[in-house]
Amino acid sequence: MSSQEKRNKKLLFIEIAGDLLTSLFKFIIGIVSHSSAVIAEGFHSLADTTNQIFLLIGIERSKKQPDKIHPFGYGKESFFWAFMSAIFILAVSATMAIWEGINQIRNPRIISDFRLGFLILGVSAIFQLITLSFSSEHFYRFFKNIKGKGNFFRRLKSVKEPTIINLWFGDIAAIAGNIIAGIALFLTMTTGNVIFDGLASILIGLILAGLAIFLIRDSQELLIGEAVSPAVYEEMVSLISEVEEVESIISLKTMHLSPTEVLVNADLEFKDGLTTQEIEKIIDVIERKLKKKIPNLSQIYIEAETKY
Repeated sequence: MSSQEKRNKKLLFIEIAGDLLTSLFKFIIGIVSHSSAVIAEGFHSLADTTNQIFLLIGIERSKKQPDKIHPFGYGKESFFWAFMSAIFILAVSATMAIWEGINQIRNPRIISDFRLGFLILGVSAIFQLITLSFSSEHFYRFFKNIKGKGNFFRRLKSVKEPTIINLWFGDIAAIAGNIIAGIALFLTMTTGNVIFDGLASILIGLILAGLAIFLIRDSQELLIGEAVSPAVYEEMVSLISEVEEVESIISLKTMHLSPTEVLVNADLEFKDGLTTQEIEKIIDVIERKLKKKIPNLSQIYIEAETKY
């Protein structure tokens, strides 16, 4: 297991334990106090917990060794389980939070105890700030090594690690949800109008839906077979072109097999007059050169084209 995977698993276990407990308490307090916003936050924490469990399953299953049925390995399992996590967030947690909010507006329930609601939201916010500090450090360590230029979102597209993306954005969304629920409780307490509680629940559901759609699109691209980022692709072209025996690059195709593995298929035209043995040695040099500069290139296939 790589050091990156070990850090991912450690962070996942911390977040699973915390989110599971806060989800349980939010549901209990939300039901007892009749607060839809707190119940919606319960679904939010449940979504985070399920999300992290799916990601953990993906990490474990992606470690399976290649076999006859899957000769390139099981690395894409991590992408599949990230996709399943996003589907759960959209289909269950977001839907239930929105429904709870609509039901509170249509059939208002008077909130019986605001103190319990503020207490659980405060404790949850403190926990989420702690986990956000961990996930932010984790994300920054990974993000600063992303090759290429451009704004934050352009560089973010180059991140092919679903665990890092899910946890970081999930923590940000969780803090936003706690703030929204807290504001709704305050407005409801000061005005006596429970519509704020219902609207907050709907807004939390919409945040979950937006997060899920973003994660679905990200995982979909990787499942289909996404290439390396333009910056990495340009670096590969530059490295191959530096080899003087290479006449031209006919085609260069890449695909992420996992967050840390990339398949490379290169069709190169070599200068004439080279023997088969010489070409084989040059191909070995190119492979070593690529792997040294770009460690994620786990499987490289180079096809030689010679002039006649």
